Amino acid sequence: MEVTITGLHVDLSAEAKAIIESKLSKLAHYASINDRLTVTVAFEQTYQIKGHLMSCHATSEADDLQTAIDRLVEKLNHQLSRKKSKT
Repeated sequence: MEVTITGLHVDLSAEAKAIIESKLSKLAHYASINDRLTVTVAFEQTYQIKGHLMSCHATSEADDLQTAIDRLVEKLNHQLSRKKSKT
């Protein structure tokens, strides 16, 4: 699974990107090697994170990055498990 992390109006440190990638690694068992996970992190007054993987889309918002990414992973995990159980 290829992971692309983009910051929109925010500079993400290497440490922040590593944290995001480690949290997103929980989703790897749903994806094949060729699948791409795209994550966009924006910060205005709160962190807004959007994720796209295998036609599943999720958005989360929180005051801190850790909480926002945890919510995103939870939402994508739920969608992917439902999708996988249908096939």
